[in-house]
Amino acid sequence: MSKTEGKWLAQAGATTGQILIWNGNTWTPGKLSDYGLEGDLGSLYISSPAGKAITAGVPAIIGGTTTAIKNKNFTHTNQRLTYTGTVPKTFQATATISAKSSLGNIILSIFLAKNGVVVAESEMTRKLATANDVGSAAILCVDDCVTDDYVEVWVDVSSDSTITFDKMVLTIVEI
Repeated sequence: MSKTEGKWLAQAGATTGQILIWNGNTWTPGKLSDYGLEGDLGSLYISSPAGKAITAGVPAIIGGTTTAIKNKNFTHTNQRLTYTGTVPKTFQATATISAKSSLGNIILSIFLAKNGVVVAESEMTRKLATANDVGSAAILCVDDCVTDDYVEVWVDVSSDSTITFDKMVLTIVEI
């Protein structure tokens, strides 16, 4: 196409790191994040496992200390990822876990919790046959987040027990 056959796309005032967006009349410089197109993510892992006494029938946040892995529009505080983006988005949260119980013959119910409330559809169960037997599980959930929404991993038990999450990775990605 020659310059006389159509409009040529040029820098149009964009700087490094910006994109050009058609606004209906002209190309306008902007950032991917201005349009909710940046691919936000949050992730953490358990860096120091610690047992936590859990009362049967009362879901509670897990024990231990977590460390951030990589975060983009998420912040990490111990055991929690908080969305700091300004555009409401849909995310997929996934946690992979290995845990043990101070009692045998116990069933763990593992959940994701959003803003301190268990997300029922994220529940997975895992039976631990003997005390200190390590069992693994994975949980997944899709939900929307707005600024300051936070996600944690919670656990419930079939009998009062001390639960230790030996290993865990929690990842939240924009979909």
